[in-house]
Amino acid sequence: MVLWVLGALLLGATVWAAMYAGYTLSGWEQGAVSKRQARFAVVGAALLTMAMLALIMGGM
Repeated sequence: MVLWVLGALLLGATVWAAMYAGYTLSGWEQGAVSKRQARFAVVGAALLTMAMLALIMGGM
């Protein structure tokens, strides 16, 4: 049960991070967002995705 809740929270965070990464990359291309902020968003989305995949693979 705890893994289901953790998985749902991690999935929501991963989707949000991916959308935020897309938003910041779009802003970086237009010059409205710094390169550091865009890099942070992309790396954060990648780490959350890897954590979610590890949780899925660990649950199998």
